[in-house]
Amino acid sequence: MIPFYSTEYIYTFLEGIGDQGRQLYQLVHLTSDLAFPLIYGLLFFGLISRFSIILDTSSKMYTPFLPWIASIFDLAENFTLNYIVSQFPDRLMRLAFLAQIFTLMKAIFLFTSVAFTAYLGFRIIWRKKATA
Repeated sequence: MIPFYSTEYIYTFLEGIGDQGRQLYQLVHLTSDLAFPLIYGLLFFGLISRFSIILDTSSKMYTPFLPWIASIFDLAENFTLNYIVSQFPDRLMRLAFLAQIFTLMKAIFLFTSVAFTAYLGFRIIWRKKATA
């Protein structure tokens, strides 16, 4: 969950964890790290959709898809890093740079999704207090 890292950091990390660590890293990327983007994508999609219906802002139907954009970037990051690990010790600097971009975009869209969900939740709370 580091939103910023250098391409050199990737290879220093991979070198430091050794052969067994790299195998485990790949396993995690192909199991639980694949499920996580789908879980948070569904969670925030559902919350934003429900909050939008409650607030009657469903005319902006694109907003529930924000978390799915984060999920797509997260999955792209995972597959890219998994490929980089599979090719270690070869240094795929362009691909490592692309992984950095995917990570940054994932962080931006995930933060936006969380912030937007919180904003809608607070609007619902404020609306209920105003009508009470």
